[in-house]
Amino acid sequence: MRNLINLVVSAAVALCPVIAIAGVQGGQAGTANLQSPNSVDLMEICANVPIPEGWVVTSIRAGCGSGNGLYEIRRVDPARGTMNMCGLTAVPRGWAVTYIQGGCIAGVPNYQIRYAAPNSISFSMCNVPASSVPPGWVVTSVAKGCGLPGYAYWEIREARPELGTMEVCNVAPVPSGWVILAQRTGCIAPNALLTIKYMP
Repeated sequence: MRNLINLVVSAAVALCPVIAIAGVQGGQAGTANLQSPNSVDLMEICANVPIPEGWVVTSIRAGCGSGNGLYEIRRVDPARGTMNMCGLTAVPRGWAVTYIQGGCIAGVPNYQIRYAAPNSISFSMCNVPASSVPPGWVVTSVAKGCGLPGYAYWEIREARPELGTMEVCNVAPVPSGWVILAQRTGCIAPNALLTIKYMP
C-alpha cells in the first residue's frame, strides 16, 4: 500500500512542470487574441464627447439615448489615400476635400477627402471653409463647381523646388522659400495670378 502511495505522489510531481507549461502557453495564446486599442481604426462613440485627435466622423445615426447621437469614427490614415468624412470638424492637415456627396444628416455635408502625398500629381479640391490648401502646395487654376453654390474647384499642385518658377493663384499662402516675382490679372480675378520663384 505504501508503495502505491509513493508511486502516485511521484507521478503527480513529474506532471507538475507539464501542467505549468501548458497553462503558460494557453495564457499566451489568449493574450495574442486580444486586440490592442492602438490597432483599432473604426469605432462608435456618443456624440456628446469630443472627437479624438487624428480621427474623423464617417457616419451619424440614432443612438446613445438620443436622435442622431451615435457617431462612427475612423482613424485618419494617409495610406488610404482617400476617405469620406462628415463635415463636423476641420479637414485633417495635409488632406483636401475633392467632392461633396450629399450629407451625413441634414445640414452636415459628407466630404470625400484626399491625402496630398509628397511627390504626387496635381488634383482638384473644393474651397470649402473646413478645408485648406495642404502645406507646401499651391493653387494653379480656379474653376466653378464643387456641387455647392458659392464654392469652386481649385487645381492644386505641390510646389517643388526643382520647378524653379511657377504661376499660382493668389488664394492661398505662398509656400516658405518662394518669393513673388510678378502679379497680374488671372485666376478669375484682377491681380490674382502670381509668378513665384524658389529661392534656396
